[in-house]
Amino acid sequence: MRPKLLLDIDGILTDFHAAIARVATEAGFPITTDRMVEWEMSASLRQAGAPEQIVDLCMCAMASDGFNAVLDPDPAALENLPALQEIADVMFVTSPNPKCSSWMSERIDWMRQYFDIQPLQIVFSCEKHLISGDGFVDDNPENVLYWARSHPEKTAALWDAPYNRNARVQRRLRSWPELLDFARFLKLRSS
Repeated sequence: MRPKLLLDIDGILTDFHAAIARVATEAGFPITTDRMVEWEMSASLRQAGAPEQIVDLCMCAMASDGFNAVLDPDPAALENLPALQEIADVMFVTSPNPKCSSWMSERIDWMRQYFDIQPLQIVFSCEKHLISGDGFVDDNPENVLYWARSHPEKTAALWDAPYNRNARVQRRLRSWPELLDFARFLKLRSS
């Protein structure tokens, strides 16, 4: 039996922080993702010393039509997602952006373009802990902790990133090979 694996998009299939860093850098505040140490973008930029006008510009860019279309897919995700889909039934669980009217349609188009993912494989929710599966992987520590509490018999994992290194979680994944191993572990548990 194939396990149902819930997988976040931002941070795993694309480096969302890198896209925001690119906006800030182009606006005159050079920043790299290793200096972005908070999951929440505006907090991360402020902690790195970005002026408020740069923070506002970045938040406006993130809420603008077309932002999803310019996100770069992670090369490791492009290479390894097919192998993951052979092990598990993968559902993509991502948060909508209520400040951007085209967010969901752009995200669906982006997933179709780069990963050949169909709309029914994508769940939009700000309450990811309400979605059931055998396993859950996200780069936001709060989402991982809430999901783990809501599904104590299942397994959640945090996707490692500079902005979540201080989070205390039971399981952390640092690479696609580790994610593939996690899916194999879920498959063994569901057999």
